[in-house]
Amino acid sequence: MLELVINKLLGQHFLINSALAKKIVTQLEIGEGDVVIEVGPGPGALTDLLLRDCQDKKAKLIAVEKDRHLALELFEKHKTDPVVEIIAGDILTELGKLSTKYPQFKLVGNLPYYLSGRILRILSELENKPSVAVFTFQKEVAERICAAKGKSSLLSSATQFWADAQILFYIPNTDFDPPPKVESAAVLLTTKTPQPEGSESFYNLISAAFKQPRKTLLNNLSSAFPQLEKETILAALKQIKMDEKTRAQELSVEDLANLATLFH
Repeated sequence: MLELVINKLLGQHFLINSALAKKIVTQLEIGEGDVVIEVGPGPGALTDLLLRDCQDKKAKLIAVEKDRHLALELFEKHKTDPVVEIIAGDILTELGKLSTKYPQFKLVGNLPYYLSGRILRILSELENKPSVAVFTFQKEVAERICAAKGKSSLLSSATQFWADAQILFYIPNTDFDPPPKVESAAVLLTTKTPQPEGSESFYNLISAAFKQPRKTLLNNLSSAFPQLEKETILAALKQIKMDEKTRAQELSVEDLANLATLFH
């Protein structure tokens, strides 16, 4: 692994627990000829493990690192290895291009906390999504992503519309260098096949439904769709066995998807 040079502006907290890094790589189930994209390899703790599996399976590893110092060091280390490609760039701009070039791929990364929501937003919009993705998130964010009916949020609904989300394990802050102030969790996202239809109407619906979580779903939707009478909205809620007191957090992704079709 390369020498650690921390760039605080990039929110870097490098995973240093090799046992947990191995567990993350195992969850990818790298197969023959796979393309694996690593987000923010940093000094290469995950990269080295991923590379071994990729070499064994004749798979391709693409590591995208925004820190040019680290990217250069990784390039120098792996420049003679045809299995790995190092890209010095921002995953927010590179992921779309890579998903077009490699329509079938797997995604993995120890994400800077500030990047979590933006990565998930990009993934939701990609035409070619990763078959699986394994990320480390801040613990509270991971729990929100994977929340079940009764604790639904805009984040959980937006993510679980296109993927099954599961917390694999929790990671104490002492397993990072430098240690963050909060705990983390590894999350497995498995893309649904086939992808559900009606994504535009679904995302419009949940944006309205969760706009003010303390308000009832009826009031939120009435504000977002002023052209509809409250009685019409209430009738739609009753079709999914909800009433005027229901709040958005009480609905499952399936409930919200069914409701979205009624507002299409």
